[in-house]
Amino acid sequence: MSQRGPLVIIALLAFVVADCSGPETIPTSTPSQPEPAATVAATATAVASPSPTPEPTATPTPAPSPTPVPICQEAEVAGLLADFVAAFNAADWARMSRLLPAEAAAQPSVPPAPGMDLSLFHGASIATAAYSGETTVELANGAELIARLRERHELGERWRRSEPSVQALEHDPDRNEPDAAAFQLDVTRAARDLSERVSTSKGIVNCRAGTIVTWQMADHPLPPVAVVSLSLNDIDGEPLRFLSADEHPYFDGYTLVHGSIQVGGAGALASVTLEVLERDAVVAIGELEAAARDALIGPFDDRGVREITLTQPLFSIDSIQFQAVDRDTDGVLTLRVRATTTDGLEAVFEYATPVGKLVLYRGDNRYLLDEEGRGGNDWVQPSVRDIIAGWQDVTLGDFSDMNGGPFPPHVSHQEGLDVDVWFAGYNELDAFAAETLLSYIDGKEYTSRIVAVFVAYQPVAGDPFHDTLAGYTLSDGRPALDVILPEEGHTGHFHVRFASLLDE
Repeated sequence: MSQRGPLVIIALLAFVVADCSGPETIPTSTPSQPEPAATVAATATAVASPSPTPEPTATPTPAPSPTPVPICQEAEVAGLLADFVAAFNAADWARMSRLLPAEAAAQPSVPPAPGMDLSLFHGASIATAAYSGETTVELANGAELIARLRERHELGERWRRSEPSVQALEHDPDRNEPDAAAFQLDVTRAARDLSERVSTSKGIVNCRAGTIVTWQMADHPLPPVAVVSLSLNDIDGEPLRFLSADEHPYFDGYTLVHGSIQVGGAGALASVTLEVLERDAVVAIGELEAAARDALIGPFDDRGVREITLTQPLFSIDSIQFQAVDRDTDGVLTLRVRATTTDGLEAVFEYATPVGKLVLYRGDNRYLLDEEGRGGNDWVQPSVRDIIAGWQDVTLGDFSDMNGGPFPPHVSHQEGLDVDVWFAGYNELDAFAAETLLSYIDGKEYTSRIVAVFVAYQPVAGDPFHDTLAGYTLSDGRPALDVILPEEGHTGHFHVRFASLLDE
């Protein structure tokens, strides 16, 4: 038997139900008994008397056949199917053998679900529809199905199920048994040789035996092109949560978005773009990086896919386009990927989570400008940029990398809310340093937004920096020592962390 592409399994197992005969029929008349001799004689001597009219014999009404009491409850069937899916995902073949009678013979079952390929849905066939073709596999019984499931599990296939639809078998008078129920179940499947897709399963369960007696599975019709999976990341491979949406000089003026992607379809892939939207309007479009373009653009392979499986630079966005973005207000952008085939067919995939906007700090009072390879380290949220731009006589250090995310060796500085600051005399960590720091953070409209300030002072009486703060209350009512915290590593600068307006 030849096989092309991934397989979708349909196994049809025999359903055996014992006949349930009704109650015995109650007789409609009683046989006559021989009359006694005295009675005969009395009749003969009374010829002149008229014979009485005989009473009619009553005919008993037959007792009704008992109505089968269903034992298949919807929750029971759902539990049986959940057990089946869990057994497959866990490779629990002993449990699977209890659910699927290994010796049962194949036979036709319930009609196929709407949308299935009827030409491939018959007997004990298995139909599959990859983007590039179809495969039929014959399975005669439960043992063969389990063997096939083993093969699929070894290829990394796993299932996610939806809630099943369960019906009594009243549509078939010959199979109106109380211990049987029909079901329909959608299963999302994915494997190393199979792009993620939804398959519909139909069949019959025997609730009394706790078995699945018919299992049919066929793929939903696949679209001509689809973005099957998408992961967008920052430079460190973490999920993308922020986007540097401002004009800048890094990477020749391009904002880079890393990630991986799988596109399924027929024919050839012509383009894949990243669209950036603000308030439902497209404000920028990213193109594939050269290496990503070489991997994705072209004819689909024999599985019907083009893919990049490892995180790498995926899209580059010319930062000049970000002139259309509102760079004065904290906010979010939405992202979507558009894939187009050479036939002009399109698929659009929405990135699940909106991303926060980061903008460039353009002041020249910076130090440690050594992050060219990470897209700069001067990215902040717009409101933070406006606050620190008003600080006089300070030098500013690290903010956040392009697109935020991890910023080694920091454990913070990921969201455009952290700023390292230095002013002349700070390193003394004396009363003057404490008073100067307070002048930047206290009595301002943004004072309540300051989550913490980290300084390498000693939190003991006698330390001049500590003693200046002791007993001091900020204008928003918080004790200064609850906000300005001692932390090693901050002898040459202090670190201010702001609260995000995006969380409000």
